[in-house]
Amino acid sequence: MYRKLWLLVTSCLLGIALLITSTSFAAESSTNRANEKASDKIFEVAEDELLVFETEEITDAVKLLEMGKKMENEGSRRNTVAEVKLSKNGKEVSADKVKTYVTNQKLKAKKNLINGQVSTLYRQDSFALIPRSIFGSSTTDSVSISSLPDPNSDYDSTYSVMATNTIYYTKKDCYEHGVKSTGFRFDKIGGEWELLDSQVSWDNSYIGYTQEGTAYDDCEEQGGYLWGKYEQVPSNGVPSSGVEYEMFPDTQGYFFHPAMKGDNQWGRQKIDLHRGTEDWTFEFINTLSDNDWPG
Repeated sequence: MYRKLWLLVTSCLLGIALLITSTSFAAESSTNRANEKASDKIFEVAEDELLVFETEEITDAVKLLEMGKKMENEGSRRNTVAEVKLSKNGKEVSADKVKTYVTNQKLKAKKNLINGQVSTLYRQDSFALIPRSIFGSSTTDSVSISSLPDPNSDYDSTYSVMATNTIYYTKKDCYEHGVKSTGFRFDKIGGEWELLDSQVSWDNSYIGYTQEGTAYDDCEEQGGYLWGKYEQVPSNGVPSSGVEYEMFPDTQGYFFHPAMKGDNQWGRQKIDLHRGTEDWTFEFINTLSDNDWPG
């Protein structure tokens, strides 16, 4: 069993604060996000590197959701399912009616002209849509999203809440004695909630990420780590509907390689929902679905 250093931040700090200096947050509307692509900020090409692949990044939320429904993924497992956990009044209940979709885009790749290493940037978006029937009501106050047609005939055509979680990650191959090992580094996490039901309120919103495995610095092993954060975002716990809250992990440049099956790589968010006299907790986990990670 390799050594694990916990840096997960919830209501209290667990473990030791090792190597992580800070994680920055920002809020950005969906409109602004479509005009400025994160890939241009987080994937810089140095003088000794050559850009060998680049494609147009898709940022439109409706298009991304449709891609998820069609299981359009580049370099990832096509049977990927994001995880949803739901509890009602403190007791876990079935989340079967919540539909989830995942899509993955290969955005850019660069080659180091000195050592030949190739680094590739991906974007993975996961969506979760909560139908109004989850709340056990036939009210028509929830909003029908006509622009988001659902191919599943057994699924509600109206929704109360939609969650979106986005991971930008870079992957790089290392070789030791001719054996390839692929490492992953999270560059940006985005979490968004959209409220579509006038009778639902929310609070206690958290956003975070986890990277678990063996850390490598420039293909040199540094040891085993569990690295991440989980913080209340925004600070008052009440997010604005349709606004993405961004987290930029500071991994000190480390890439994480799988040490054993079951190591976790995910973006994560949760929120408390209130409707009438009932309280719900909704947790959404966007698990890395790359083919080179043993999920």
